[in-house]
Amino acid sequence: MNTIDSYNQTNFGMRYKSPKKWGQKTLQTFMDSKLKKDIDEKYPEAIASYNITKKKVSTIFERPEYCYNLDFRLQLEKGKVWTHQNSAINSEEYLDDAFSKKIKQTSIFDVELDIEQASRTKAEHQEYIKKAEEENKKNKKSFLNIFNFLKN
Repeated sequence: MNTIDSYNQTNFGMRYKSPKKWGQKTLQTFMDSKLKKDIDEKYPEAIASYNITKKKVSTIFERPEYCYNLDFRLQLEKGKVWTHQNSAINSEEYLDDAFSKKIKQTSIFDVELDIEQASRTKAEHQEYIKKAEEENKKNKKSFLNIFNFLKN
């Protein structure tokens, strides 16, 4: 895999967004993983991106502390996205190590199951919101009817 600072098309089809910015352990683990091989076979147009942001959170005894946030995004195909987030104080290496271990333990089945569950949860939330909006409309009409009755 060439490490260029944009989308990189590998021999297998999967693209890596900004591979130079990936944690080196994570990148190597991901490249060697069964997960990547399975993705390449089943989803050749998949895109993976790895981003760490750094934010100063406090200063203790005049020594600054930083929070590192990892955001990993794996788009298998349009509408099928798996994400992973993690945070650590003063240790970017911890995020690289922890995510590297997660990649070793994660299978394509796990990723697809997480995506399906997230989709189901989103649909359930949208249904609850729709029911709540309908209920609010009914209650608003009832309140206005009572208000108008009392007013007259």
